[in-house]
Amino acid sequence: MDTHIPTPAERIIRNTILYALGFVVIAILGRFGLAFGAIFGAIIFTIVGPAYVLTVFMLTLVKRKKEREILDTMDEAGKQQLTQHPAYKFEARSQIHTFANNILLTVSTIGGIILASVITVTNNSEDIQDVILWALGTALVTQTVITIIFNTGIVYNRKLRLTEKHALRTRTGAWKLILTNRVWSWGIWTVGALIGIGLMVLIGVTGGI
Repeated sequence: MDTHIPTPAERIIRNTILYALGFVVIAILGRFGLAFGAIFGAIIFTIVGPAYVLTVFMLTLVKRKKEREILDTMDEAGKQQLTQHPAYKFEARSQIHTFANNILLTVSTIGGIILASVITVTNNSEDIQDVILWALGTALVTQTVITIIFNTGIVYNRKLRLTEKHALRTRTGAWKLILTNRVWSWGIWTVGALIGIGLMVLIGVTGGI
């Protein structure tokens, strides 16, 4: 009997569901005290997040230049070998984990912004909206930590990056998923950095620091 091998899409869906269940547990814990620990994490990310994103961005620019040089001098045998790497078909663990977490991070961020806006407009801080916001905030901080861990495999793994670059150049393999994942990840990091800068400016203007 043939054993079914999950497609990248199936693995992404499966991981998204599993992470969502895990974050629900974390959110519940946040409601019962873990949120106070998450606050410190949020403060740290607000302060060092923009600097971290800028550093990774500069490193990525340097790495991309080096990757182009390597691919330009690589023979056909070497390029063919890249197509055997799991990342070529979007089957590398770091790719799957990052994509799945991007989905949840986006949902959590949008949900948090909507809830915070509703609470601000209604001036309602004692009802279920506030409870959900605290829980969601705890999950969001946890997701951010996990994102940093997952992105490490994509940012610093040269073989994986070369494989993705080759797929994007030749428009072969799972290049559409690779492109989506890269753009989405950088979008999340950029928005996160801008939010951090905005919060620091707001705190400074209001005299919080």
